[in-house]
Amino acid sequence: MVHSYGSMDQIQCGIGCYTVNSNFLVEYQYDSSYLHFGIIHEGITYSLVENKLEAHSVPSPFLSLQKASGGINCWKKGQHFKGVEISIEINYLKNILLPFLGVSENALEFLEENMKYLHLPEEMKHLIVRIEDLLKKSEMTMPLQMSLCLEFISLLIHPKNRDVFNYRQKIFSKYLSLGERKIKISKEDFQKIILAHDKIKKMLLLSSPFMS
Repeated sequence: MVHSYGSMDQIQCGIGCYTVNSNFLVEYQYDSSYLHFGIIHEGITYSLVENKLEAHSVPSPFLSLQKASGGINCWKKGQHFKGVEISIEINYLKNILLPFLGVSENALEFLEENMKYLHLPEEMKHLIVRIEDLLKKSEMTMPLQMSLCLEFISLLIHPKNRDVFNYRQKIFSKYLSLGERKIKISKEDFQKIILAHDKIKKMLLLSSPFMS
């Protein structure tokens, strides 16, 4: 089952729940730019890089400011996919949504282009789940879609959340101390550490006797 709502020249929301019948790949190339965000609940999408498959999308929340790009994505037979994704066309974002919020078109400059952020604050994840629920119930409307996206963007640019995505700031060290040793970490390593922390926290909550 795949269901989408809206249009790619403004806002498009989509949910999917399906199993891949056979191995296949798709070469893509697009010239538009989008703010993408959502949650992958199940399934892994692979990218073909130098004749090797690399995990491109894994189960997690995500956000990216995707500029025009291309590549090859691959899917494996038998994999089950479930998730929700929202795409906001960049000109619509800059000319309509950001002015509506009273901020400049440069308000999202703290996001690195074509970088996938795998950690989202809880209130932003809750908004995505609300969008997913409305799509499942076929209750999404254009005004609702716009208002929820405006709320998401206002949370994204709020100072307390903005720092989560701004890896260029010096508040994040480029090194981890291990005894007398220092280990250099990349932005991607930092994201993986946050993702592992969230998964462990979720597992501990599920195993708590108070949850049974």
